[in-house]
This record gives sequence, C-alpha cells and structure tokens, in this order.
Amino acid sequence: MLKTQTKSINILPILAIFGIGLILAIPILLNGTINANDFPLHLRWSKEFSAQFWAGDFYPRWLMKMNAGLGSPIFFFYPPIPYYFTSFFKPLFTNDVEGWYPLALSTLAALVTSGWTAYLWLRTISDRKSALIASILYMVLPYHLGVDLYNRFDFTEYWAFVWMPLILYFSNKIIDGHKSNIIGLAVSYALLAMTHPSTFLIFSLFLIFYILFITVKRQRKKAVLRLLLALILGIGLSAIYWLPALAMQNDVDLDFMSRGHLSYAIDFLFIQTFPSREFLWEYLEIISLLTVGLIWCAFISTRTSSVANFRREANFWSAAAILAIFMTLPLSRPIWEVLLPLQKIQFPWRFSTILTVAITALLALEMSQHSIRIGTKKKFYIGFLLGAGFLIGLIMAVPNKTFTWYLSSVIIVAIAAILIYGISSIRILGSQVKSKYIIIGVLLTASLLSSQVFLIKGGLYKADDPQNSYQQMQKLYKEINKETPEYRPKDVSPKNFEADALVKLSQHQPNAAVTTGQGSLTIQQWEPRKIVLKTSGTTDLLLTLKQFYYPGWTAKIQEKSYPLTVHPSTPEGLIRVGMIPSGNHEVIVTLNTRVEERIGQITSAVSAIIALVLLVWFYRSEQDIAIQ
Repeated sequence: MLKTQTKSINILPILAIFGIGLILAIPILLNGTINANDFPLHLRWSKEFSAQFWAGDFYPRWLMKMNAGLGSPIFFFYPPIPYYFTSFFKPLFTNDVEGWYPLALSTLAALVTSGWTAYLWLRTISDRKSALIASILYMVLPYHLGVDLYNRFDFTEYWAFVWMPLILYFSNKIIDGHKSNIIGLAVSYALLAMTHPSTFLIFSLFLIFYILFITVKRQRKKAVLRLLLALILGIGLSAIYWLPALAMQNDVDLDFMSRGHLSYAIDFLFIQTFPSREFLWEYLEIISLLTVGLIWCAFISTRTSSVANFRREANFWSAAAILAIFMTLPLSRPIWEVLLPLQKIQFPWRFSTILTVAITALLALEMSQHSIRIGTKKKFYIGFLLGAGFLIGLIMAVPNKTFTWYLSSVIIVAIAAILIYGISSIRILGSQVKSKYIIIGVLLTASLLSSQVFLIKGGLYKADDPQNSYQQMQKLYKEINKETPEYRPKDVSPKNFEADALVKLSQHQPNAAVTTGQGSLTIQQWEPRKIVLKTSGTTDLLLTLKQFYYPGWTAKIQEKSYPLTVHPSTPEGLIRVGMIPSGNHEVIVTLNTRVEERIGQITSAVSAIIALVLLVWFYRSEQDIAIQ
C-alpha cells in the first residue's frame, strides 16, 4: 500500500465526481423511472418501506400493503440499508405517490457516493489525479452503470459499490497502524452485509487475502488481528438483519432462487442460455474479454515499478481480476459444487463486482506509474468533451419520436466530432508515453466504456408506459404490489400467489370478517404487525383477517390476556383467529418479535456499545501517543 503525501482536503475532486454522477443519472432524474428489469419491483418495495418507516415502524420487516394488501415478510430476508437511504428522500416529494423520485435520488446518491469512497480508497494507493480519474471510471464501468443500473436495476448490488472501496480504505489505514479505523472498517463491513449479502460473501474472501498479501511480514500478525476484530464487530453490528434472515429461511420459499433458470449451474458465461437472456449474457462475455486484455496491459505496465508496495498492489489486483473472471466460467463449477455457500450467490457473473473494483485499482496504479502532463489547451478540449457528453446524455433521455431530421443530424455531427477528438487524443498520448501497452489499455478502456451505450439505451424510458405484454404485466404487479415468489409464506398456496388470485382475494375479502358464529366486529387499529378488533358475539366467533398467515402471528383477548388460536385458513392462507368467547371483547392480533429477531437486536446493540467504547479508547491512546 502507498501512503498519500498530503492530508489536505481538496473540494475539486468532490465536485467533479458529483458533476459526473449527475450527468450519468440524467435519464432517471428526468423521468423518475427507467425501463430496467427490476425497477418496478424495487419501486414497490421502497414505496412501502418508506411509508411504514415514516409511520413509526423503524425497521419495517412485514410490509402490510404488499400482495394486494395481504402482506409480505420480504424484509425479514431482504437487506434494508438501500431502502433507508431512499426513505430519507421521501419528505422531499410528498406529492409523488408512486415513489419514483425518492428512488431516483437514492440511485444518484449511490452513484456519487461510490465515486467519493473510491477516490478516498484510491488516494491510499496512488496520486491524487490518478485517484480522481480512476474513481470516475469506477462509476462508469459497464457492470456498475450499464448492467446494474440501466439494464437490471439491481438496486442493492448497486449500493454495494459504495461500501467496498470504503472497506478497502479503512483496511489500508489499519495496515498503516491507525487503530481507530478498526471501527470504520467494522461499520462499513456491517453496511455491506446489510446491503447485498452476495457481494458481502464474495468480497469477504478477497478482503482477507488482500490484508495477508499487502501487509509486510513484520506487520502482518498485528494487521490480521485488527482485521479480525473489525470483521467480528461488523458481523455483530449487522446481526439485527442477518440472524433472523438465516434462521427463518424455512418460513418462505427461498429455494425458488436456486431452481430452474435461476440455478447457478446454468448461469455461467460462455455456455448456451435462455433466448430471452442472450443479449445480457453475450454482453457480459464481451466485457469479460475486453477486461482480460486490460488486465494484461495494466499488469505489464506496473510490474516494473521500483516501489515494492506498488508492485504488491498491482499483483494482487491482477490476480483478483483473473480469479473473478474464472469464477464466471463453467471451468469453475467444481469450486461451486464444493463451496456450497457460493451457490446462494445465484449468478456466477456477480463476481463482476470484484472485477470492477480490481480494474479500478489497476487503472489507478497504471496512471500513477505513468503520469502525463495536460496543458491548458488540452484542458479546454476536455471541458468541451464533457460538455458535449452532457448534452448527448440529455438528448438521449428524450424519446426518439421527438428527434427531427435536423436535430438527428446535429447529434451525429457532435458524436463524430467527439470520436475524432478521441482519436487525436490517443495519437497525442502515443507521442508522450513509451509503452505500447498503455496505448492498448486506453483503447480497451474506451471500448469497455462505449460498449454499454446500447445496453443503457434500453433503460432510458419510463417503466410505466405499457407498450408490450411484459410492461402490461409489470403495470398489474405495481397496482397490486405483487411480491416475488421466493418471499411467499410457505403456508400460502402458490396458486393464491398468482396475480388474478391476489386481485380476487383483495376485492372479495374484507379486512376482517366473522367466519363462524353470530356476532359483529369493528377495526380499532390496523397497522403492520398489530391489529386491534372489537368483537361482540352472541356465540363463539371465528375470525378471518386479510393478511397472509406467517409464523409469529399471535392473538389474545386484551382484558383477560386470554390466548387465542391463530392458524392459516384453507385454501387462502389468510390469518384465522378463534374461537373467541361470546360477549364483548378487545382482540389484539400481533406479529410478535421472535427469538431470532430479539437475539439479533441484542447482538447488534451490544456490538454497537463495544464499538463506541473501543472508538473512545483508540482515540485517547492515539492522542496520548501524539502528545508524547
């Protein structure tokens, strides 16, 4: 690891990264929504999560209005951190009933923050200019921008790109001997765990080897011990999420994600796949091939460095990139079969997250090794290039039908001018550097970035315009807040989870009704995880509530603390409560905090206290050392 030579704060990189992020997010900011695969799903989740959060449910696990108002246990299992950030933007858009713009701003925040954290990390291994350029490239690399945002809209994996560089930054600080950064590493590690478990699992393996490889032998033992302390603390801090998520998996159909077309075994690159997904698979194969060439160029250009730490960084990230690509190939299948937790990652090409981080590091190292002076005239042209890129990005966000012949001609001329300028820049660059591998690397990087244009193009239009059967289906799912199959409670029949069945149940089933017996009821309170009813019966009553049954629902008569039986109705799978004795009663139905939840809460609370105590201790000890 290379130490930075200044600790001064320069606001220009911060503004530059923000500006680039703003340009890249223009389509989603203008439209509020994009036509990406999973955008409608994350929109439904974020909308309901935010609504319950601002209603006082500070960790919304049971989303009451999902599945046409029948409820869903989604956030007992799904990571919550990205949705908290989305919720923070909700008060800015009180009239946005669809929840588009809070999600759009959260996306912008993830993109910009990933650039900032990448810059923070890269400053520890390269010079300032190289770190800035590489952090911008980190934001623009195809898997990060084209695939995860504009094509798939994998919202949680997209947010994971924020925490990985931050973890590496604190890891490097720990290697330098700054004990207080143990807490920073623990917190960022916990945030990654509560953002995207698949990336958390993959990245953890690389992180441990990174510390072992980068640290010099005389410091290795101390660095590893500090790393283990930080990782244990991070796991403890995130226990509020992962412990219930692991312990309750038998309550839903999570195996759905590893069956059929979702099985890891048929999702490797460079094998035949399903026709509906050929484009994405072929694109991922193309960028993998381009990346292999870029890795080779970066490795050749950096291996001759006279700085040992520099060579170690370059060697590690070259090896990490090659291993990441290998894990996406069918050749790696024996490893997947032996390491069973890897199969939970679902798609082998998720290793592209590591590949993106590795390529970013290699580019920063290569630029730092071969710095090139840029004159005032060149800076002017670069400014023109960015401005033209901004205009083209703005125009691309507008539907094609608004393009006139004249406007289309102007766009073509502008693109041609930028291409000509790019070619001349490469020629000028060739006269300034000696290594041919740098020229090849520049060409490969340009190819890698430009290759995602057509991938992004498909996601530039609003997702609420039902032009085909898929969009019509998504429109229906949005109207009824349909959940994905893997989070269906197992006591609910799969047939009742289909869209038409959910609509029928929603329209014909009152929120609460007397199923058996003579009497009436009124709803006093209808909130997530708590329903209060007033019953008046001349006979014993059996009630049915319009919420799916899920383990943990309990009921009692308030004045007598009399427990009532709760079970799923047949065949609907709704909550059934009874029998309630005749007379007037207040019945309280709650989805109780189960043992797994409570242990997770306690573990996270204890870990937070330990982290605070250690932070104060480390800070005071470092202050004492500084005084001495």
